[in-house]
Order: sequence, then structure tokens, then C-alpha cells
Amino acid sequence: MLLDYKELNKQITNKVFSGVYLFIGDEDYLKDKYAERIITAHLSFEERQMNLSKFTQDHDLNAISEIILAAPFLAEKRIVIIKNSGFFEPTARGKAANTPVKPDKTARLLDEIPGSAILVFIENKADKRLALYKTVLKLGVVTEFKTPSDNTLVDWVIREAKNNGRVIAPPDAAYFVQVTVNNMYAKLSELNKLIDYSEEIITKHDIDTLTVKSSEANIFELVDAIAKKNVRTALKKYDDLLRLREHPIMTLAMIARQFRLIHICAVLKKQGKSASEIARLTNLQDFVVKNILSQSRNFTGDAPQRILRYCLETDISIKTGLINEKLGVLLVIVKGCMGETYAMQEM
Repeated sequence: MLLDYKELNKQITNKVFSGVYLFIGDEDYLKDKYAERIITAHLSFEERQMNLSKFTQDHDLNAISEIILAAPFLAEKRIVIIKNSGFFEPTARGKAANTPVKPDKTARLLDEIPGSAILVFIENKADKRLALYKTVLKLGVVTEFKTPSDNTLVDWVIREAKNNGRVIAPPDAAYFVQVTVNNMYAKLSELNKLIDYSEEIITKHDIDTLTVKSSEANIFELVDAIAKKNVRTALKKYDDLLRLREHPIMTLAMIARQFRLIHICAVLKKQGKSASEIARLTNLQDFVVKNILSQSRNFTGDAPQRILRYCLETDISIKTGLINEKLGVLLVIVKGCMGETYAMQEM
């Protein structure tokens, strides 16, 4: 059956389990967390030593089959975790010997799983046309783990802080969610840093001082500085990106993307679309759209399109060897900060 993670949570809470699971999606933290919950529900620490097997590199199908079919040792269940196997891809290959693995053969293995075993596949993606996927869907549970909504992440941050004896206000938790890298493992790492080094209350100042902001957050602040014609701050943000080892070409692409989104969101807003409608149409998160709309109000006329043109011209100049990549991006930032002054000089 196909379950979202909330329905899966309900099943695990109610101690309803299947013999085989397939966890897919981008959010590794949630996939690992729910696999751990299944393990914890069945095996004590001592029982894990003989009844928990994890295949993360060597995905030899014969070895996996032998372990699945073996009876548990002084426990009710034997649990096998198979991670990043590639079995659910059309051209699946055994990573140990780099030999082809037929998904149909793996599918037949699932029919042999005894009631004493639980098999958990953790993959990034799965081809739904394969017999293996259809077999898991028929015999067990398939759950896709996407990055949760902003509100869910804010609640999670507040809860994690509380569990570790810290307090973070909802607005500051929302700010933390916005400026950190958009995956839960990265956010947890930054949150643990705040828990370790902050006082009882985690503040916005703590977040700005202690956390490594995402490239997207730095780009947003860089574009904000361009809008305010603050060359010093804009160049400081560019330097921050270089220190984060962000390649200048990638920085240029992200600047161009931000100005393209500013233009698109502004146009949709003029058409009477709400922030939530724009989020749906652009496939962006709600808070991102709200921030972009706020940012767009700092630009007048054709400023976003003009800076997009600077980005395109600079990209061509870099690729044809007419300008150094670091200098090229720097000039885009300076031109953007000069605004109409530079545009008048071009005429």
C-alpha cells in the first residue's frame, strides 16, 4: 500500500507493521528516522547484535536472501535494511561486483520473506513501472519522504530545542528554517550547534552568529543589498559565498535565478494572484514567495530584467574567455547596485 509519512507514523504508533517497506524521496533524515523506529519497535539493543543487518555498499542479492530467510536468534524478528541499492532502477546493478541485478529476481525474493523478517529498502527514487516496486506496493508499504512544510519544520525545530532544554520563539524558529540548508540533517546539525553554544533561549542573533547559512540565504541577502544599492554589503555577501566554496559561475546562476523569480512573481502578483497561488504555480515554498514579493517591491521599472541581461552577458563573456569569472560576477553586483546610474551610462 502507498502511505504518506503521517499515515506511516500512525501505523507504527499503533504497532501495525508490514513485512517489507520501501522508503523513497529526498529527505534522508525522515527515511532513516522511520527505519530506526521500526527497528526500535522490534529489537532491543542486545537483540540488534544478531538480528539487524544493514547493506549500504555491498548489495549482493544471494547474501541478502540468506539473511532474510534465516530464523531470528533469541528474538521475534530479524530486520534487514538495504540502502541505496539501485534495485528500483531500470538498469539495477549489484554494486559489489558491478553486475546486473534483475529487479524481477528481487521481486521473487519478496514472496519468500518469512513472517519473522522485516525488509526495509531506503532509496532516493524508484521506477514505478518495475515489478519490484509493484510487488512492494502489493505486499508491504511504500512511503515517499519529501521535505516537510515550513510550518511542520518550525514545529520540529521548536520541539527539538525543547527536548534539549532550550527555548526558541516561533518567529526565530521560522527564520532558522528559512536561512539554513533545505534538508533536515543539515538543519539538525546547525540546531545542535545552537543548542551547544547558546544560552537557555536561542535568539535570532545566535542564529546569525553561529549557523552556516545556505547559499540561497546568502544570495537573497546579496540581492537585498543590490536593491538597497549597498555595494559594501553586497560584496561582503559575495565574499561569504566564495568562502563557502561556491563557484562564481554557480553564484552567477543563482543571482540570475533570483532576479528571474522576482520578475515572475511580480508579474503574477500584478495579475491578482495570491502568494499561495504563486507558490503553487512556481513550485516554490510559501515563505520563499512571500520573501520574493517583499524583495520585488525594492526594485522599480525594468531593473530585474536589466540585471538578468547583465548576468547573461557576463556568462557569455566568461565562457568565451573575455573576463575572469570572479571579476565578472563582481561587476554584475556593482552594476546592479549602480542601478539606473549605470543604465544611463550604457545609453
